[in-house]
Amino acid sequence: LASSSWDKTIKLWDVKSRRLVHTFDGAHSNGVASVVFSPHDPSLLASSSWDKTIKLWDVKSRRLVHTFDGAHSDYVRSVAFSPHDPSLLASGSRDKTIKLWDVKSRRLVHTFGGAHSDSVWSVAFSPH
Repeated sequence: LASSSWDKTIKLWDVKSRRLVHTFDGAHSNGVASVVFSPHDPSLLASSSWDKTIKLWDVKSRRLVHTFDGAHSDYVRSVAFSPHDPSLLASGSRDKTIKLWDVKSRRLVHTFGGAHSDSVWSVAFSPH
């Protein structure tokens, strides 16, 4: 289990023992809006933040893998991994856009813009 907080941390929890396992202190430079585990790689965690970035974490080694920055012009509210494509991650932002990222090549794939007239609060892939 992972949780995110306005205190700029990401916490990992052991559900069986009901204990805190690890804290990524200062995970972001502003509040952490959301976290999501990859359905294809249980050690890969993505986080989004009010600091306008998306970060990839290796929870097994407890280290930062990559930071996606410079693409969103406002805070990133939501992230979601594709259940079908292990390399695809989506992000939704207050900048009214949805972005698709390739986590393997660590590049921006596409920007969906112009459809929302206000903040994008959440993104989700269809399981089908």
